[in-house]
Amino acid sequence: MIHCIGREFLTRISMAKIFLRQSEEVIARDGSELVPLLHEGGIELLTVSRLMPIFVTDIGG
Repeated sequence: MIHCIGREFLTRISMAKIFLRQSEEVIARDGSELVPLLHEGGIELLTVSRLMPIFVTDIGG
């Protein structure tokens, strides 16, 4: 589960890894960019910057 912009997005681990890798690259450049996230409800372009909190949790099972 990815928590960002006050919302929760259920996604596959592989899609979460891609989103996080791209987000880390944006943050490392101290930039701000729209990063795509493929999740169970479709696709979202999420604004990523150093100031935007992003949390990842495991929903377990």
